Amino acid sequence: MSVSRMIKRGVTPLSRTSGILNNYVLKFNKKSSKGDWSFANIEESEGDAVEGIIFGLNESHLEKLDKFEGAPVHYRREKINVISGGNKIECITYVAQNDYIVEGLKPTEDYIKFLIEGSSLLSPDYQKMLESIITKNPTL
Repeated sequence: MSVSRMIKRGVTPLSRTSGILNNYVLKFNKKSSKGDWSFANIEESEGDAVEGIIFGLNESHLEKLDKFEGAPVHYRREKINVISGGNKIECITYVAQNDYIVEGLKPTEDYIKFLIEGSSLLSPDYQKMLESIITKNPTL
């Protein structure tokens, strides 16, 4: 969710707003290829909701992000419907490929800091939830 991380990846978002993805849950079960820690993923889960940031991007931005997200090997792009300001918006997100999903791993502190850095548009309760995630200590 961090704008500075997006910019470091060569992507300057055209816009940024908050959104809610209903009937999904945030999990940290996408195994890193570089160690015994995890990255964020979303999975369908009736009654749950994931808050996040909707970035306005173009196709060249997505192609750059594909490299950093390891798409299509580690993650795949999926179209989802997100609610923002009472409107339904079709968005693209990255979902972990099944071969890279491992339960029981933890994200690193640095990774969670990137999520928290961009969380100012999220609800206070969701920000607190992100801040309470138990992490593994290695840095990225």
